[in-house]
Amino acid sequence: MLHRMPIWLLVVVFLLPILSCARLEEAPSQKTVSLGTEKLPAPDSIPVGWGKLVSVTTTPIYQDVCQLWFQDENGKVRMVPFNIRNRFLVPDAVVIPRK
Repeated sequence: MLHRMPIWLLVVVFLLPILSCARLEEAPSQKTVSLGTEKLPAPDSIPVGWGKLVSVTTTPIYQDVCQLWFQDENGKVRMVPFNIRNRFLVPDAVVIPRK
């Protein structure tokens, strides 16, 4: 009987962690949302209704382009890329609505 005791103890030690396991909840999936765009009405200017220029940013990925950020009175944010080397505004502005 004493020879079986270590065997049963080992069985319990190995089975106890398996029995105490529980399935973890699935991580919430992050849905990607595509932001809208607006066309510039004129290729050489920004509409006054788009609000004030609040920031200018750059990225090392696109070294010839800077992003001009505008915010209107309603809080809507628009980003207009500007090509520094060729000096032109990209006609598609990214629109970020505020809720």
